[in-house]
Amino acid sequence: MRGGFLHNHILLDPIEDLLMQLGAATRREHYVRSAGSAGFIDLTATLGQHRIACEAELAADRVSSDLRKAQAWAATLLVIVVPTRRVAQSAQRAVNAAPGTRPVGGVWVLPLGPALTRLRDCFPFLPTSKGNRNKTTGWRS
Repeated sequence: MRGGFLHNHILLDPIEDLLMQLGAATRREHYVRSAGSAGFIDLTATLGQHRIACEAELAADRVSSDLRKAQAWAATLLVIVVPTRRVAQSAQRAVNAAPGTRPVGGVWVLPLGPALTRLRDCFPFLPTSKGNRNKTTGWRS
């Protein structure tokens, strides 16, 4: 898995756990390709009709790439989770300056705590039991 401990375990694991509790099917390192660019979305989740792309960023320099990957996957929401408010402000400026279309549900740039709260508040479905990650496919069920 790409990224270090902070990226994968501190920022992404709690988001993935919450999405799974809400009933989403999640996948790490989801490969997407569109005209002229390709890459991996850190975490994707399908929750009913919603396609949530989640990117963990430690700085704002990859935000335009995050927007392109979310568009290539046809995400309805892009959540960019960051470690601090300062990085969130910088990343939000990068989102505002980036050309192109945005997901229908918007782009959220938030530190971990506020991201978890907003996801919990916006997707108030009944929790389901936690699934185990399939080591072969990366999917949790």
